[in-house]
Amino acid sequence: MNKLLAGFALCAFLISAPQAQADDMDRLVQSLCEYTKANDRTNLRKKLKATDMQLRRVYGGMVCGAEGSFNGGTLLRVAITFGATDAAEFIVSQVGADTVKAPEHDGKSVLQWGEEQSSDPVKKAVVDIIRAAG
Repeated sequence: MNKLLAGFALCAFLISAPQAQADDMDRLVQSLCEYTKANDRTNLRKKLKATDMQLRRVYGGMVCGAEGSFNGGTLLRVAITFGATDAAEFIVSQVGADTVKAPEHDGKSVLQWGEEQSSDPVKKAVVDIIRAAG
């Protein structure tokens, strides 16, 4: 009987563990998106360091949700939309020039997408930071 209960407990753990990891990752992505919107470079760095995560390795799989005029997208697209210059500098330094030049989900690179959005001087400042890295 104890072996049966132990087996059920193990099965329940194995089923719930991936869900818990997915929830943790969702919370991490949400935090990084919020810190980027707020142009909070310090907390971006702290969160990545606390989770021992390299942004370069997970950047492409991270998508921030839509908010206001922003339809959703990567951290650098969030930085452009919200004029987050400090956050953009940090993100570019972590992901590298190749990532900035690579096409994203819509076939456009961050730089191409940003240049389309850069009629606002604040957004243009972020695009200039990204362009300098590329």
